[in-house]
Amino acid sequence: MEVVLNASGLRKLRSLLLIHLFAVNAAADCLTPPTTQHDTDLSEKSRMVDDYREGVQLQLECVSGYVRKSGTGNTTCNSGNWTKSDLICTRKDCGPPRDQPHMKFNLSQGTLFGDAVQVLCDKGYLLSGVTFKQCLSFGWFGKANCFAVVCKTPPEVANGLSSWSGPKNPKYGETVQYSCKEGYTLFGNSSITCDENGGYSPGPPECKETTSTVTIAISTSHRNKLATTQIASTVSPSQEAASGSSKETATSSLSSFQAVVCKTPPEVANASSSWSGPKNPKYGETVQYSCKEGYTLFGNSSITCDENGGYSPGPPECKDVPGINTNKESVSVPVIISLTAVFLVIIIVIGFLYMLHQKKKGNHAVQVV
Repeated sequence: MEVVLNASGLRKLRSLLLIHLFAVNAAADCLTPPTTQHDTDLSEKSRMVDDYREGVQLQLECVSGYVRKSGTGNTTCNSGNWTKSDLICTRKDCGPPRDQPHMKFNLSQGTLFGDAVQVLCDKGYLLSGVTFKQCLSFGWFGKANCFAVVCKTPPEVANGLSSWSGPKNPKYGETVQYSCKEGYTLFGNSSITCDENGGYSPGPPECKETTSTVTIAISTSHRNKLATTQIASTVSPSQEAASGSSKETATSSLSSFQAVVCKTPPEVANASSSWSGPKNPKYGETVQYSCKEGYTLFGNSSITCDENGGYSPGPPECKDVPGINTNKESVSVPVIISLTAVFLVIIIVIGFLYMLHQKKKGNHAVQVV
């Protein structure tokens, strides 16, 4: 049976064909852009495309803070779906932060994108700025510096001088030297150091008025012996200026140290000493003794003036010992020996003559009979 299409039928058939073709094409195109992961996104150029027909290719790239590890990043619309991209992205590694004077970092949390490191300062330095730096897409974020601890003004020492002249106060590790004015003595440490807490260690010294111990001898004569009284006196420069001289006190300056003066060296019978006067020996000086001819020395031949105004050891003695180093109304030992020998010879001769005489006397008696 023939089908005759009139003009109205042809129009309907054409409309059906157009609807079919549109449905087929719509099923082949991609309706939306491809979905991305947290670390990828469409490139700027691909974001400008708004027609996702069959076969259209778009470009994926790593987002800020991530870097391409491998893959091309291409994805294509195929039968209404986007092909899987082979792009692999990893977090950017910022590496260790740039070195700064007296600063160090705690890297235990890592150095990749998003990680944070703790900022630390060396001993004696204070942190100024952030306490943590964070790794971002452009590198480390956060500004910090380490500044040396500045100590307070060095303490003043009465009657003392210091090496600090200002206006800037000493920093950590710097030292301040102290010295005393004339007439004062330093007690303690001569230098202090600015420490990590903003103070000083050790503590500052003291300058005390110089004092000296003076031995003053007051002498009185008693028979031929000299009795000496020693007085210990502590004198300061201010007292020295106000003090005067006295007949019973030493007239030397009290601002200087004076050696102990001992009493007159003891006399030793039958001996002579190296001391000739008039000044008595001072501390540490010695006196030598020697015996007169015919006497022998017993004990130490010298004595020394000690810190107490006496002598040590005690003085020696000179004794008359017969036959030992003596010429007093006697002859020497060799002469005595010679005389003894002569005396013995004489006795022997006399004895011999006596015996001879007795023998002759006996012979004479026999002849008479």
